[in-house]
Amino acid sequence: MPAAGDEPLPVAVLNFANQVQGPAGAEWDWLEKGLADLLINDLSRHPGLQLVSREQMQLAILRMQHAGGLLPEWQEKVSKQLQAARAVFGTYRVDGGKISISATVLDLLKDRPAGQVVVTGPAGQVLKLEKQVPAAKLLYQGVDHFDYGRYEEAWLHFRRALRQDATYADARYWAARMFYYQLRYEHALPELESFVREFPGHSRAGDGLMESADALLLTGASVPQAVDYCRRVLPHLEGVHVYCPAAGLGHVRMKAATYLHLCLGDLHHQLGDTRASAEHLYRAWLDTAVPDEARRQIRRFLSHAVHRLEDVPPICRPEIIRITPDRPWHEGTFQASASAGMAETYHLGWFQCDDDHFIDALTMSVSSEHEMPFWLRSVVPAQYRSKRPTFNKTSRRWEATITFRPPAMTRHLQLAGAGTMTDWAAGCPYRIDFELLPTSRATASLHVEVRPEGTGVRVALHGRAPKNVPLGRTVRLAPESSRACLCVDEQFWHHLYKTPLWQDVTLREGQLTRLVFDLNRSRRDTCWQAAVRIPISAAEPILFRGLTKGAQSGPGSLRGKGEEIAAHDPQSLLPGLLVGKGGRLVTYAALFGDLWLSTSGDEGASWTPLSRLPRPVNSAHWEGSPCLILDDRGRYCLTFLSDRNILRRYWPYASVSDDLVTWSRPAKVSEVESGGVSLIQDARGEYLLTQGTTRGVLVTRSPDCLAWQGPSIVWPSQDGAKPREKLEGSVPQASLFQWPDGSYQLIMIRYQSVQELDADGRGCVMYGTPMLYTGHSRDLAGWTDWHLLTAAERTDTARWGWPCSFPGYCFIPGAGLVLYGSFHDRAWARAADKACWVRCPDVGHVYGARQAIARTPKGTVVSVHAHYGTSERLPSFCAFVSDNAADWLNQRTWTRMPKQEPLRGWLIIQREPKPKPASRPAAKP
Repeated sequence: MPAAGDEPLPVAVLNFANQVQGPAGAEWDWLEKGLADLLINDLSRHPGLQLVSREQMQLAILRMQHAGGLLPEWQEKVSKQLQAARAVFGTYRVDGGKISISATVLDLLKDRPAGQVVVTGPAGQVLKLEKQVPAAKLLYQGVDHFDYGRYEEAWLHFRRALRQDATYADARYWAARMFYYQLRYEHALPELESFVREFPGHSRAGDGLMESADALLLTGASVPQAVDYCRRVLPHLEGVHVYCPAAGLGHVRMKAATYLHLCLGDLHHQLGDTRASAEHLYRAWLDTAVPDEARRQIRRFLSHAVHRLEDVPPICRPEIIRITPDRPWHEGTFQASASAGMAETYHLGWFQCDDDHFIDALTMSVSSEHEMPFWLRSVVPAQYRSKRPTFNKTSRRWEATITFRPPAMTRHLQLAGAGTMTDWAAGCPYRIDFELLPTSRATASLHVEVRPEGTGVRVALHGRAPKNVPLGRTVRLAPESSRACLCVDEQFWHHLYKTPLWQDVTLREGQLTRLVFDLNRSRRDTCWQAAVRIPISAAEPILFRGLTKGAQSGPGSLRGKGEEIAAHDPQSLLPGLLVGKGGRLVTYAALFGDLWLSTSGDEGASWTPLSRLPRPVNSAHWEGSPCLILDDRGRYCLTFLSDRNILRRYWPYASVSDDLVTWSRPAKVSEVESGGVSLIQDARGEYLLTQGTTRGVLVTRSPDCLAWQGPSIVWPSQDGAKPREKLEGSVPQASLFQWPDGSYQLIMIRYQSVQELDADGRGCVMYGTPMLYTGHSRDLAGWTDWHLLTAAERTDTARWGWPCSFPGYCFIPGAGLVLYGSFHDRAWARAADKACWVRCPDVGHVYGARQAIARTPKGTVVSVHAHYGTSERLPSFCAFVSDNAADWLNQRTWTRMPKQEPLRGWLIIQREPKPKPASRPAAKP
């Protein structure tokens, strides 16, 4: 056993083997899984052990059987797949009412047995099932049916077990769970909730809680109903633990109460109750058993949820540091125990002045023995300044002074600060000096509005000193003549508007001054209209689905049949856009493991809130990577990835609908895992589903989008002889487009090793760089006219480090096949004749966003962007509309792209030499 304070020891308990074969042993075959389950339940109560769940263990066995049968020494192979340090397996024999059990513990780290035990005695006593042997037999026979996806038969066995013993907790759980897996969530929810409340000490209570939470979402519950559910269950979770997915951390074990506090934090945030949201997030942060990285992420959520001191509940408030005219300063040192949520950030405290003053400015002075830049961050309200220190010869220390002015009428500040590394910043002394403005001097009022409203817009007054002004509300300031400056964040609107914009303003005593900035009058490009927000439905409860800053659209890198499957950029939001019946626009995306959809009936001018697709498309499993088309029958055909199979692999599924409301039961397309899927209907009416894999590009065909043939490789991956990485040469994403003449265009991202060389033969090497290729084929057999679309000006190696996302594309008459996305830089690419591709820089609608584009029957081009920033819990969706996109594209400057076939091994990029500066004439003496 590990010592106290050590990391829990991962242990895998495997199924036992019945040594008695034939009819005599068949009566006790149910113990193969029963013994393993009983042992897992007992060992899971030990805090020093981290037990691999029975489902994970059984899943590994099923996958090994699916790959070609169990091999010799399969116990060790399965245990290593589960990444366990110890494995427990054994045999049993039942003869004449007596049972003999032999169990072996294998140390997988040292590859040797670590112990063995043999137990013999009456079957009922040894199994601790004196009154439950008949019920236990029925239970584990039902579990065997469940493992192979026979849910109806499993449910019947569990119900029979309950009739044998109505107090049998395991049978209660499994019977409720079968409702869950049969998609009968209305029945599953009360049964699972009842199980959790009545048996909180059961080892399955955590699983029951997570499944009941999923069932709650899939019953169409409102946000207040989800809050009521969490409050009902919360008092009954003493000693219950769950496993919560965390970005970069796998699954984190935490208290079930902590998980529900995270859920309530998100739900109250949706309801606009920031005070209650902050309280629940803070209670979750207090759980020190959660890994430090996860706690830092929770703290970031807490910081983003709170905007005013009044919103901070009493339990979250540290000691308030009072700032007065007699003592307008504060001194302290950076303390490691006061982390503000990021590795290099320290919480300095909440500062408050009295009602007779405002905080007009503040200055932080800090010194250190190291030459590292310092920075000061105002968490509430959000503001940031940094500065590199200078060396003081007298004190022999590095010193920095940072000054900034908070927004007008600020009385409360939450401050954080540090350097670029935690290990040296701890213990550094600092002093903060505050400049206070008497309220009696703030006799002028100012109200500033910006039209149209948009994220990333700020207004500052440049009078005595620059000061940001809140938008949409009246603030009090000192009378003065000033200039107001509107700045647009480059991340959102920089290339659409000519900024900064200036206006003269005079603030007079006792008067209200209104200032309006009209962005439409400073349009840099009149082709694209201002962005239209696509809201996420406030009626859809979003429970805490994992410790990640935003929505996940995919499961991440996958592992199947002994090799890793490429899943490129799984946390990126990849929206889709479709022109449906009657010109109706449909945008869709995968968020939080579900598929969401929004529509527009007025050419993109307004949108319905994004809402979950109904059952049976969405389920308690993970759904992602959707692709939606409108076929020639007027049906909406949807394909997506889901792990709703018994092997829990991310396989493609297809469903159809006539109205986007009622959907057919999803049909399995193939048993091929991939990072995404794409669907088209060709000129012959055949449906082609495209997937990128480690083997290359695969296409699966169907005559009706419901019955599918086996997949075939249309482009094999050209892996190098000695790949540096497991994903080298693989294709994480691929799509097909059919030209009007019936030929096909393949668009794919391929992991390619790149070596950039300068004129002297020196350069940098990047392994597994995602590169965007396109090729042309008449019949999906031979591919020609390959182009590398990620090649830009080859004078800056940093370009290759930019993220490459799969582009949105559509056919625009007069412009050709147009691609739009972030492939190493924000760019457009197009081809009119298949053999020549050109590209130009993007106008920069939304920096870092993922895009989808479509053209309506009226000729309008719509671009949908999905984006989330570091301070956003939920993603942002917006749409841009253009009535003359083809003319606009034709007026831009295009660069011809080089022909480049996907290579085996390295792609050599010869950088162009930088032009030498013109020589200046020698100065006269």
